[in-house]
Amino acid sequence: MTTNTTPDLDLQWIVIECPYAQWNNPMVQQYFNQFITVKKMGFEKAYPEGVLPLGTYDFIGTILMIVDKKTGKPLCALKSTTQKRCAEYHLTEELTSHLRVSNARAHLTAIEDVFKKAKEQNKLVSYLGSWATHPDVAHHEFKKISREASMALTYHYYTSFEASEILAGASPRFKVPEVLMKLGYELLKDHEQKLLPALTSPFLFGEPYVLVHLKNFSAAAKLDGAKYQALWDQRIELRLPVDFEVKKAA
Repeated sequence: MTTNTTPDLDLQWIVIECPYAQWNNPMVQQYFNQFITVKKMGFEKAYPEGVLPLGTYDFIGTILMIVDKKTGKPLCALKSTTQKRCAEYHLTEELTSHLRVSNARAHLTAIEDVFKKAKEQNKLVSYLGSWATHPDVAHHEFKKISREASMALTYHYYTSFEASEILAGASPRFKVPEVLMKLGYELLKDHEQKLLPALTSPFLFGEPYVLVHLKNFSAAAKLDGAKYQALWDQRIELRLPVDFEVKKAA
């Protein structure tokens, strides 16, 4: 038996797969605008003026968002991308692209190994990023469950649809590594099983971050997911047809 632990909050979970391919749908445009809003405002709150957290991958990834149904305002959001979807739109896999900019050779080798092993086992690897929280959440009842609810949304999404394994970047300043490691993520290691050092993001004014890798969700992740089963069951989901293919050039 599962229970909803948010009786005083009227929340809506949103899942939008590849907004670019569904752009003719007015609901996709509406929710994408909310995603851009919460991402822009969330990152501007955390970083100096000039941060630009928006890009191409936002259009082709899957958006995971939590909205306050009473006000219609987005509270927080994340984004997931896959190597397959990036390739369909002639893009380098998202994390690989970030690491190349940083010339992080050891980290690139490590994630290439993750992708190679996953392919050999017919597994799909996703990259989770763009975690942003609206500044107004600081004065909202949602603040108490913000991280737990956000991670429960990713748990339900990944176990229902997309990934066998997940890669993510985690900022120690915001205690993200601790949040993710509770769910089963582990710090990324090289081929000798040595922990890889922290990196700095050129896109985020040198913000330090570490790479983490998840193969299996922990018991704690499953318990947190169960708390929010009702929200998952009532989600708004805008997904592509199973047989969707990107149109090839004439």
